[in-house]
Amino acid sequence: MELIVKDAVLAMVIIKIKHGDGNYSVGSHPIVGNTDMFNESDEVMDEAEDEIITVLPAPEGTFKVLGLFPDTDGSLDSGEYKELGYEFKGASNPDWKEIREGRVESERRRNTHPAQNTTQDKK
Repeated sequence: MELIVKDAVLAMVIIKIKHGDGNYSVGSHPIVGNTDMFNESDEVMDEAEDEIITVLPAPEGTFKVLGLFPDTDGSLDSGEYKELGYEFKGASNPDWKEIREGRVESERRRNTHPAQNTTQDKK
């Protein structure tokens, strides 16, 4: 069981996003081949008013990085993979194991002391 997995980013969908105030912005959504080489089934657009502008091939060596997080009992056997970020060839990429460890510890603290984090999370 790997603590860190990297899935190839195959392309980027560029989206025109309409906001409630009538303004627009541009966003992107990665098309990812997971470790079993099946495309993820994430929705690309959130709203019917959003519009796909184009699809661009991802640069070679672009990966979505996922870390294995333990379940609420602390077991990795029934844990789940969560997104840590993206890795790009030629970029200075972070130490993914360190990033994962920090987030696991943060979730553990939040789950151990939920009442203490309620006010802080609302800020």
